[in-house]
Amino acid sequence: MHVPHTDGPTKGASASADPHDAKNSDKHNKDKCQRETSLSFDDVEELSRRREQLCSDVETSLARIAEIQAWVHGASKSDDTTEATARDAQQRQQVKGAMEALTAARAALWAVPTRFWNDLRGLRRPPLAVAVVVQAAVCLLGEQLYISWDHCRSIRGLPRRLVKRDPSAVTAVLIAAVRRRDFDSTWTFDRVVRVHPTLGPLHRWITAMLRASEAALAAAAGAVEDVVSEECGMKSATAAAETAALMREMEEHAEYVRMARDELAAIDALLTDVAYEAERLSLSAATPCSSPKACSNTAASSTEPSRQPSERQEPQDAEACDTSPPPCSSSSTAAAVSFIVPRLQLEACRAGSANGGPGMVANAADSDAGPSLRARFEELRTTPRIRSPRLGRPITGYRAHSVGGLRGRMARVSPGAISPRGGAALLQERADLLQRVHDLEDKLKEAYHRNPSMAEFQLMRDEMTAAKQELLALRAEHSQLLGQTKRYALHRINVSRERKAEGKACDDSDAAAMTISTLEEMLHVAHARIRQLEMQDTLSALRTLNDASATPEQRDGLAQAVGASPPSAPATLPTGGDVCGAGVFVAAPQQQQKRLDDMLRELQMQQGALAVAEERLNQEMHFHHATRQRMHQLQEELKSVWRRLESAEYQLKVALEEREDHVEAAGDATAHRSASQRSRLGAASLHHELKQLRQRELESRQMVERLRVELDTLKQRQAEERQRSKELRAARAVMLARLEKTFAESLRRQECDLRAIPEALTRARKEMEQLNVQRR
Repeated sequence: MHVPHTDGPTKGASASADPHDAKNSDKHNKDKCQRETSLSFDDVEELSRRREQLCSDVETSLARIAEIQAWVHGASKSDDTTEATARDAQQRQQVKGAMEALTAARAALWAVPTRFWNDLRGLRRPPLAVAVVVQAAVCLLGEQLYISWDHCRSIRGLPRRLVKRDPSAVTAVLIAAVRRRDFDSTWTFDRVVRVHPTLGPLHRWITAMLRASEAALAAAAGAVEDVVSEECGMKSATAAAETAALMREMEEHAEYVRMARDELAAIDALLTDVAYEAERLSLSAATPCSSPKACSNTAASSTEPSRQPSERQEPQDAEACDTSPPPCSSSSTAAAVSFIVPRLQLEACRAGSANGGPGMVANAADSDAGPSLRARFEELRTTPRIRSPRLGRPITGYRAHSVGGLRGRMARVSPGAISPRGGAALLQERADLLQRVHDLEDKLKEAYHRNPSMAEFQLMRDEMTAAKQELLALRAEHSQLLGQTKRYALHRINVSRERKAEGKACDDSDAAAMTISTLEEMLHVAHARIRQLEMQDTLSALRTLNDASATPEQRDGLAQAVGASPPSAPATLPTGGDVCGAGVFVAAPQQQQKRLDDMLRELQMQQGALAVAEERLNQEMHFHHATRQRMHQLQEELKSVWRRLESAEYQLKVALEEREDHVEAAGDATAHRSASQRSRLGAASLHHELKQLRQRELESRQMVERLRVELDTLKQRQAEERQRSKELRAARAVMLARLEKTFAESLRRQECDLRAIPEALTRARKEMEQLNVQRR
């Protein structure tokens, strides 16, 4: 008969009598304590999933920080162009004043009588002032500076060539050649105007031409900076507010990256210690596996810690400068963000790997002094999980290589440029899908532990597989969009360079057409996404209701069918039984399909209206182009009329001078004749000449009056064309606003319909549950 141990001396005597049993008891207690302090495969899997989620969120935050830094770097350049804008405005004012002075000098030069020019050409040995001034004027025409006076006299049509000389045609070499002779300081206006009547207008024209040519050269050098400064000046008001908001968002992401890296370091240290302990104690084979996925994740995690520090060191060094915000931002992150918890004290969780790798854990004294693996794991589990900040507005002004989260200088594109989704947005969507995969894995594990039926297990596995496939498709789409963005960026850069080289500005019609195409693409993508989500929700509801309404025999048969079928085969609905329940069950998808058909018809109507509006817009744009061409033609006609008017005035002036000279010559000739012949011939000639002059004067007046009427008509037509172009621009703006409002309204309606779908599915599910309860 077995006598149990008693308390007191008997127990002590038996223990001292059997030292082998005491040794086994100590070993058993040590193994039990070791099992209590070690981690299971489920705990390691939880740590791995938490680490994966943190890595994904950190990658998203780093991509967002890179986008914001690229945007801020490009926006800061616009502030440097303010001084250049003021300088260019001053240059334009100087060019305007110089051209006004040149116009006045041309008028004064053209008003010099012809006899003065003839007198100037008749001088064989002119004064020094005449030679210097005429040679300077001829040099500005493109001739050599040191030429003979005979060559200057032989130039035909010198006044006309001087008046028609363009300041932009005068090169810097000609200006320097005139300046080298100290023309302004030595030969002043007061000194040369007394020598000959033509030298005053000539000196005035030379001075104005030098000033206008120098101003034109200075303005041509800064033409490109003027265009950039005008574009940056219009956007400087909104850029300040956007920069402040983006800087706050960048601080939030930087704070999150620092906190997440601390937690990642603690998790990596704990995983490294777990792998080392498992290898040292050879307990990996004896530990019970809760699920096949847990076993695979644990086996993978045992090899990950050895290479995680080396793999993580390189991106941390490369991205250390991205996570720190610029020194100009001094706002508090904790006050601005309410969902970020304070900094975690995770130094205790890294006790095993604080000094190095797993080789330092072999010391038993150091491992006993620090907290156990279970304590460190519980501290990590009880720590509230930090959430990554949500992304702000999408940033469209970045280069193609900044989509993937890399740093780069921002590309200045046109306002109508189309940019796809940024890298931070795609990474955020990938993180959401990863969180969904983790939730499905948790549900799968719970279903595996409960094991109510194989059908539910198979359905959840199918959903998890679909989510992973969607994640892979999203990554492929990200790669495709990255390639498209690179091609689009190169195309835009080439087009902008060609337009800048040709000197053409971007037309408003290009921006309007680009906006319409962007809205159309957004509408197509939203519609395709809505249909995909609706089909997924409908299939999930059908499978859930089918499993809930199946009998135990049907469940066993369904489980056998699912076990015999491949994993990718979807579950089917049970046939037979309650026909009324099946009719109610199919009614909800039919209603949803009907609503989808209505939405498709409405979308087709909107697309037809969009096509009609686009056609009208194209017609208006063609009409506007024709109107502009007509306006240019009218301006050319106006210039020709002014030229004819000037020539008529000049002919009238020449005729009057010839009449005066002829009258004087006739008076001198008849002075030596007899009184009768002189009076008779003089009266006849004067009468005939007066008649001709009156006829010429009448014709000149009629021509001037006709030209004035034509000028008034052209001015009136030009005013009408300007008014019509303003009305066309206003109508086009209203049309674009209506189109944008229509697209926004359609998207809002589709979102409302999409929000109503889960409610309808919930009501249908409740009705099916009630019917199942009544049937039971």
